[in-house]
Amino acid sequence: MSNIVQIKIMDVEVGKATTKTQKPYEFLEVSYKNQSFQDKPEVKKVMPFGSKEVYDVLKGAVKGDVFTVTREKNDNGFWDWIS
Repeated sequence: MSNIVQIKIMDVEVGKATTKTQKPYEFLEVSYKNQSFQDKPEVKKVMPFGSKEVYDVLKGAVKGDVFTVTREKNDNGFWDWIS
């Protein structure tokens, strides 16, 4: 099941972490207003091993940018951004 939301970027921060095998990687912490749901402020971690397209686009996002995001519920019940 997928759906589409429109978001307005408030901030994008790059975080650093390590995998279970101690390999370093970066992730994005995206703060945005969900314009599809009463401009509700939300935060989403976007991982580089998810959708590479989404990660690459959001890495260059700046405050005020607006995106239409297609998202899909994964097996654990969380929304993954797929495009």
